[in-house]
Amino acid sequence: MNDKTHRHNLEDMGLSGKRRAGMTVPEGYFDSFAERMMAQLPADEPQVVELPRRSLWSTVRPYVYMAAMFAGIWLMMNMFSWFGPVKAPMQSPALPQSLLAELVAMPQSEGYVADYVSDISDYDLYDDLYNSGFDIPDNL
Repeated sequence: MNDKTHRHNLEDMGLSGKRRAGMTVPEGYFDSFAERMMAQLPADEPQVVELPRRSLWSTVRPYVYMAAMFAGIWLMMNMFSWFGPVKAPMQSPALPQSLLAELVAMPQSEGYVADYVSDISDYDLYDDLYNSGFDIPDNL
């Protein structure tokens, strides 16, 4: 659409080629605007605002909530262990009587203990017992 046709369509609609924004401001409004605005502003006195004093509860409240959260997590973990599967108590394997008699009759001297048992560290002993399924009591 060329400019001539556009201008012709505007004239048909009752509008001239001059556009209007739709809003007008009275003449001289902005000439004295700054003076009128400064007159309406309050004086330059700084206002001192006192904040209310925090109560003891508002100071301690976040820590109480955090402690309650950890107590709730601890209780939840205990509930999981209470309602979890029940483990059967550890029972020693049944050894044949002949093997028990042979173990009891086996000569054990200080040399035997020194040669074979002293080379094992406590960690290795506990690790081997744990891997074999032996449950170590809590009072050790």
